Amino acid sequence: MPDVSITIADRHFKLTCGEGEEQQLKNLGRLVDETARQAGYSSQALTENRMLLFTSLLLADQLDEMRKASASGNPAPAPNPSPSHDAANDAAAQTVEKLAERMEKLASSLEEATDGA
Repeated sequence: MPDVSITIADRHFKLTCGEGEEQQLKNLGRLVDETARQAGYSSQALTENRMLLFTSLLLADQLDEMRKASASGNPAPAPNPSPSHDAANDAAAQTVEKLAERMEKLASSLEEATDGA
């Protein structure tokens, strides 16, 4: 199984993924890193746990907006849509959804751990 290195919030992670999933994992890593930047990870007042929590919440909010748009039948049009592009978007959305769920669980457990300390 291939290893992929990604950087999120100036921290480097080495992850193992399935064959052929390397580029998708790198793309998702960039998405999470961009979202972490929006969450203000560089702020001195923001702990790593809080940064992860806010990043998770921002990703969940984006996912929720995508779901609402899809449910209303008004998804944002993709530039030059094609069947393969739509399939790739669907796969990416599912992967982001799973990642957001994992991040939310991790953020909750980290938040509980720091609140109890």
